[in-house]
Amino acid sequence: MAGRLEGKVAAITGAASGFGAGTTRRFIEEGGKVVMGDIQDDVGKALADELGDLKKRIRDRAPALVKLKAAAKLGETDQGYVAPVKGTVLADDETKLMQSENRDREAGYGIIGKKRNLTAAKVGQLSGAKKIQSAKAGEWVKQGSSWKQK
Repeated sequence: MAGRLEGKVAAITGAASGFGAGTTRRFIEEGGKVVMGDIQDDVGKALADELGDLKKRIRDRAPALVKLKAAAKLGETDQGYVAPVKGTVLADDETKLMQSENRDREAGYGIIGKKRNLTAAKVGQLSGAKKIQSAKAGEWVKQGSSWKQK
């Protein structure tokens, strides 16, 4: 049952490896927050980075994606990813940004799918439907093989 630890906080000792790392991961997957303790500082930091970086990267990229959408270079797809609008050729840095976003979205969909007993593809489709529905006027969205401007 996903989210059953929502709003809970645990202090886990030995959190960097073994059972502690597994417990830490599971607690976070179930919506809880963890205060990690371990004598293996480097290993613990790596685990904390792994678990926290995905959300941070997506949040940090958001302003750049908003600009690319406003410029009609990128749009949301019904599969939950961003793509160049109608064959737009992106600059190298824009392509890398799009690829990084899609890679992180895929990882996020996998985590959510695991929690909800769904495939990552299904989670992506559900997310894509929400993103298309909430797209701002003037933004481009892709449903099936067709692009349209909201």
